[in-house]
Amino acid sequence: MNIVLTGANGFIGSNLICKFKEKKCNVMNLSYREDFDININKIIDFEPTILIHCAWSGGNNYLDSNSLDQYDKNIPNSIKLLELINSIKTIKSFVGIGSSFEYGNKKDKFVETDIEQPVDFYGLTKTFFKTYSNIYCKLNNIEWTWIRPVYTYGPKDIKTRLIPRTIIKMIKNESDIKFNSCQSIVDYLYIDDFTEATYELIKQNKNGIFNICSGQEYKVKDIILKIAEITKFNKNISFDESDDIKKPNYICGDNAKIKKEILWKPKINLEEGLNKTIQKIIL
Repeated sequence: MNIVLTGANGFIGSNLICKFKEKKCNVMNLSYREDFDININKIIDFEPTILIHCAWSGGNNYLDSNSLDQYDKNIPNSIKLLELINSIKTIKSFVGIGSSFEYGNKKDKFVETDIEQPVDFYGLTKTFFKTYSNIYCKLNNIEWTWIRPVYTYGPKDIKTRLIPRTIIKMIKNESDIKFNSCQSIVDYLYIDDFTEATYELIKQNKNGIFNICSGQEYKVKDIILKIAEITKFNKNISFDESDDIKKPNYICGDNAKIKKEILWKPKINLEEGLNKTIQKIIL
C-alpha cells in the first residue's frame, strides 16, 4: 500500500507511520501547514491509493476545545485536502480521524449509530467535517472511513496529557502532587492496539464509522494510583473535589462493531500499557 498521511508529527500520526512501516507499507508525510499544491507532482509520482487525515490544530488541549480556531485552522485546509484527492487519480480511499467528542455528553457507552450531539467547538467541528467528507466522497466515488478514537495513550504522547504528565511528575519524584477529584470514568486504549486496528481496517477495506477503543471503564483516580504503584512513588497525592474541572464525567465507547468487522480485540491491558509507557518516557 502507498499511503499519504497528514499529522505525521502528532501522537496518532507518528505511531501510525511506525505501524505502516512495520507492515511494509510506503508512507508519504503531507504537511498540513503547506500549500498542498506545492507537493502535487511529488504526490502524483508516489501513486498513493489511500489518504489518511490525522492533522488537527487545537485537538490536544482541553482549553482550546471552544476556540473559534477549531473551525478557522482546520476546516478550510481539510476541505482543500479532499479536493486534492480528485487531482490524484490513484487515491481510492479517504480515512479521517474523528473524535469521541462528536458524541457529546453520554451516560452510556457510545455506539457508531448514536446521533452526534457535540457540546464544544472541537466536537462540533469534527462532526461537521465528518459529514462534509462523507458527502464529498460519495459524490466523487471515493471510499470513506471515519475513525473515532476515545483516549489513546503510550510512547510519544503529548506530555501535557494526564498519563504522561502524571508519569513525569512521579518519575521526577515531585512532592505534593495535586489533582481534581478524578472521578471521571473513561476508556483508555494503548496506542499499539489503536494502530493495529487502524491498519486492519485499511487492509480489509472496511468503510463507515468505527470506534476504536478498549471497551473498558477506568476511573481516572485509579489510573493515577496505578501509575504511583508502578513508579513506586511514595510522596503525597491529593484529590480535591472542590477544584474539579467541568469535563464530561463518562467517556467510554462500545467496540463491538470493529471487533466483529475485522476480528480485532485489544491485546495490551492497562497495567502493561502503563509499564510500556513509563519505560519509554524521556524526561
